[in-house]
Amino acid sequence: MGKPLVTAAEPVTASPPAGDRANQVLSGSFTAAGQASRPINVYGAFNLSMYGVIVGSLATVAGSVNATFDPKASLAPGQGLYGANVPPGTLVTSLTTSGVGTMATVQLGGLSTSQVGTITSGTDATALLTGTGIYPTAATVELQRTFDGGYTWVTAGIGGGGQPASYAFGAAGITNEVSFVASEPELGVGYRLVCTAFSGTTRLDYRLSISGLAAMAWGIPTG
Repeated sequence: MGKPLVTAAEPVTASPPAGDRANQVLSGSFTAAGQASRPINVYGAFNLSMYGVIVGSLATVAGSVNATFDPKASLAPGQGLYGANVPPGTLVTSLTTSGVGTMATVQLGGLSTSQVGTITSGTDATALLTGTGIYPTAATVELQRTFDGGYTWVTAGIGGGGQPASYAFGAAGITNEVSFVASEPELGVGYRLVCTAFSGTTRLDYRLSISGLAAMAWGIPTG
């Protein structure tokens, strides 16, 4: 059995965000090499997702599926758009990359008629774009484990052949989202994510979640 996390980095013990039904959630963003997530004790099955995020300016017109997004680089149909003036689940249906300067004209989709009616006019300078083809210029993230409370961290392995749980994003590596389910059979083992390399302006978001007894796993409080 592993030891409770006792390192200086504050372990995850708080409740998940409002409305999130997971028992515990570890989430954040990587924007530079040398960054590490907070540690979290894991026992049983857990979800891990990592994905690129572009922050841009989304200009919308009330009740219209026509909009503009800046920057136009990396835009593609099927990607998700999240902003204050559009409902959840909004997609890029089509686009015209010959927009003015760095701006592209996009058509919004994935919405019902009533949802289209909720679109409001305005420019959201902090809108988010996610999906396949969005990734940092280069970024490497390792999934690490500790058995002694956080004094010693080792990179988790994939199988028994020494292949590390290391994920290299970029044009020469992973160019889409990473999302999978893993499992920890030993009580008290701590996990964290570490960014060992990073370049570019596209940030890399992550989420590790534990879903409670209903999913045969439970986040173990450490404080």
